[in-house]
Amino acid sequence: MFPAAAVLASAVGIAYLGAVSYFADRGMVAAVAEQNSGLARRVADAVAGELRLALDATATAFDGAGAGDREGARDEREGQPALEPLVAAHPIASQPIFIDPDGRLLYPSLDPSASPLDSAPDQEFMALLSRGVRLDPNRSSLLHLARRQEIGICPAKAGVATGPACRPTVRGLSEARRAYARLARHRDTGPEALLGLARLERAAERPAQAAALYRELARRFADRIDADGMGYSLIALLGLSEVEPAAAPALDCLRELVTGSAAVPRAARALFIDHVRALLRDRRLDGAQAEELAALERRLVQAASASALAARLSEDLAPLARSAQMEPRGRPALGAPDRTLVYRRLPGGAVVGLALERPALDRVADRAVPARERQVGVRAAVLPVGDSPDAGSARALASASFGPLLPHLNLALVQDLSRPDPVAEMVRQRSRRHLLMTGGLVAVLVLGLVATIRGAARERDLARLKSDFVSTVSHELKTPLTSIRMFAEMLQQGVAGDDRDRERRYHDIIVKESERLGLLIANLLDYAQIERGTRRYLRRRERASEVAREAVATFARLREGEGQEVSLAVAPPAEDLHVTIDREVTVQALLNLLSNAVKYGGDDRHAIEVTVAPQGEEWIALAVRDRGQGIPKSEQERVFREFYRSPTAYTAGVEGTGLGLALVKRHVEAQGGQVELDSEPGRGATFTLLFPAAAPEMPAESAP
Repeated sequence: MFPAAAVLASAVGIAYLGAVSYFADRGMVAAVAEQNSGLARRVADAVAGELRLALDATATAFDGAGAGDREGARDEREGQPALEPLVAAHPIASQPIFIDPDGRLLYPSLDPSASPLDSAPDQEFMALLSRGVRLDPNRSSLLHLARRQEIGICPAKAGVATGPACRPTVRGLSEARRAYARLARHRDTGPEALLGLARLERAAERPAQAAALYRELARRFADRIDADGMGYSLIALLGLSEVEPAAAPALDCLRELVTGSAAVPRAARALFIDHVRALLRDRRLDGAQAEELAALERRLVQAASASALAARLSEDLAPLARSAQMEPRGRPALGAPDRTLVYRRLPGGAVVGLALERPALDRVADRAVPARERQVGVRAAVLPVGDSPDAGSARALASASFGPLLPHLNLALVQDLSRPDPVAEMVRQRSRRHLLMTGGLVAVLVLGLVATIRGAARERDLARLKSDFVSTVSHELKTPLTSIRMFAEMLQQGVAGDDRDRERRYHDIIVKESERLGLLIANLLDYAQIERGTRRYLRRRERASEVAREAVATFARLREGEGQEVSLAVAPPAEDLHVTIDREVTVQALLNLLSNAVKYGGDDRHAIEVTVAPQGEEWIALAVRDRGQGIPKSEQERVFREFYRSPTAYTAGVEGTGLGLALVKRHVEAQGGQVELDSEPGRGATFTLLFPAAAPEMPAESAP
């Protein structure tokens, strides 16, 4: 009655307005202005809601990364979240801010990377000698001697200075090679000795031998870091990038530098990145390598943008840390009126925020205008309080405040001046034809409201069911596929080795998960065939007890090792009773019931029972009983609907597609049977499949 009353009231109101609006154009103008103001308020509320959601998601991302728990964490790769999922879900959060409880800006971080100064060979050697590396005294002196012989440093003498005359000799290089080869066997001098050998091979223009030495360095000393804080694995990658013509080593090196997974001095990181990028410009890349390089370049651009933002936030840091409250609030950035900072304090004392540029806010506001209410040439814009759109190109239709979230900004609906004024156009047309169009408008409104209500309800239900079904089916398909792939890869990689028992166990898991995946796909195919009306059943005379035993055995094989056990009880009178059914379909229906019993049957591993017994003289009952939480009376009819899942299934995180019980009911009823449910909350549930008992076979007459 309420929709009918609403339509009738609207029709009466329009008819009344049609009679008097010719003499009340000013009232109509006010109504249009109020409509625009209401739209502006709704758009402002939508923008504020989106900002709050983005701020909450940013707080969750940083809290999950543990940034607030790191004392003095300053590196841009420590304690920071992966921002790609955050920005994908909330594009407005492309410039997040995180200030620790002590008022230090942890994100974005300012990258003070600097290029190292050029130094002479003897200075490099003296820096090498000054490193605090713990070496065996004998090997240490041998390493120093080999290095001197390699670079040709003359011994200091009175009146003799080192200079161009002090060059490495052939004999010195030979002795250096032998010394490095001896030292490469030891763990303390091995890294520097391998690097020395690689330098000698590169000087002799033998890149293949140098590459082999770099690979040995990475293999043996990947966990070591030199005295300057640089990992030997990264040093090896840098060397391979320079001596190998392929692009793969250089791309691996750039990935390590960009993602921060390798130890490298902060001040040298930018220099190494530029060096490797220069190497990649001369390398041939395939399609996948080109895509990865483009992704790494984008990350570098984002990092540079974050560093620039950190530099611009220096003046705002103290005001943000001082004025932050638990409720979100916004303020203009100091020295940048087109930038807005939205921030709030977290329970731990840290401050999380977003830096929002005016164009980004305009895009969010314009997207928030509902399509059904968008007028031609009308757009939403965010303006400072007191400002108005450019009078030469646009007119303001309405404005609304963002409230305490953005007190310095307003939401404005503006229209291009090239478009006619909607109010004036409406007045002109209604003054000529309003009385003639009132009746038709009433009829259109009634039909439109009815169609809108019905369509909206149908679309809402279809969208919800589609979303729930796609998400659950995707998860149900992914779980067995993941197991199959993981154990198949383990077999492919030889993880089992010569252990036949382990190999057999891996094969069993793959077979079980394949069968489980097959059951799920069979359910989906069955439902599709039922919906198309093409499902056919091959009904034959079958022993009911054997059908139940097959279902229990199949289920036990599928769930082997997962804890749940199923007991089967066949009443003596039912041992030889027959039913006329499609055996495969009935077994699948029982498997669906057993799967539900495992999901909702509680923790008792002996709580699932399957019974076969006659019911009356005409029916044979195959029942599955669990001891779980039970099903309320209000839900017992709904559980057999397609795609329906009870609220407890969602809250408990129980997997499922919502098709199992619906298919059970359809399959059983298509074979002339019935499905009964007996359940009470807290006392478990019993699903019973009733099939008509088949008439006993007549014994064949013996020949005379």
